[in-house]
Amino acid sequence: MSNSIDRRDFFKRSAIASAAVGGVLSGASLVSAAGTPKKIPTCQFGKTGPTLPRLAYGGAVLPAKWGNKTTLDYRIKLVRYAYDQGLRFFDTSDNYAETSDIYGAALADVRKDIFLTSKVSVTDPAEVRPAVESELKKLKTDYLDGIYLHGAPGLNLMTVDQARKIRDALLKLREEKVAKTIGISGHTDYDKVLALINDGGLDHTMLACGYISRGGGLTHSVRMIEYCRACIAKAHEKKMGIVAMKVLAAGMFGAKSKPHAPDQPAEDLAKMPGAAMRYVLDDERIPMLVIGMSKPEEVDYNINIMTGDLTYTPEDRRILTEFSTTAYEGERWKKLPVDHRPIK
Repeated sequence: MSNSIDRRDFFKRSAIASAAVGGVLSGASLVSAAGTPKKIPTCQFGKTGPTLPRLAYGGAVLPAKWGNKTTLDYRIKLVRYAYDQGLRFFDTSDNYAETSDIYGAALADVRKDIFLTSKVSVTDPAEVRPAVESELKKLKTDYLDGIYLHGAPGLNLMTVDQARKIRDALLKLREEKVAKTIGISGHTDYDKVLALINDGGLDHTMLACGYISRGGGLTHSVRMIEYCRACIAKAHEKKMGIVAMKVLAAGMFGAKSKPHAPDQPAEDLAKMPGAAMRYVLDDERIPMLVIGMSKPEEVDYNINIMTGDLTYTPEDRRILTEFSTTAYEGERWKKLPVDHRPIK
């Protein structure tokens, strides 16, 4: 994918697609660069949720504090481009800096056509409502389709009993219809996530999982991976909506792949994000991926993957295995911390 874009073409394509895309949650039609209609596969998000395209937009890619050096205007138009291409699920958080303001500017006029979620990273129940009210103001809306108890920061700073108090505050907001649904996200600490899923009352969960399992700046231990699998199994049993995040291992399978495997063939690196996506979707219990996209080329690439054959192939396995073997043996990988914290 190119490091630069033709801004005139970007905005022209966005305008064309905007005229072509229907404004309904289940509508995932889009116009590609060639003008050929496509359809992003859809799923029902949880037992009570709407029908949504299986690809969601992750807002953590947008804050300047995390390395996004593009202009605010560019990022607003990028989010609108994602909408115009058929994405309908947009995720943010109270600690994603300017992301919520960007969403508000880009999506306020199509609010009824999207599934808008945020997260609370506070650890004091008294701070939940102010945090959500601040998000509503930035997002230019009076309700959220979903609010998550944030995994990190948030759940990772609390005991299970403390997290239950935050969940109870979110339940109250759901009762008041400030949020239509509530959930929990997990970057690590899947033992805690599992405890809250077992409690019941949650509508959906967002879990960091992938071929290389990473989240919250940590590589997951084998024990934590097993807890993640248990979370998926229990959430599926309870008919909760399940969203996979960190599918590209915090960029290791995408834009940050080359330093980890400098001798990997360029054609393999180009195919690797799609292989990583198909690996996760091979688990039929996981209906949706949330991925941060910082360029229109990335939006197009991910949509092309989602509208193609989603079968996880032997070629996908080869590419991911060869890359991961090299990455594990490299000096960069050895510097990445592993989650060896004791289960609480």
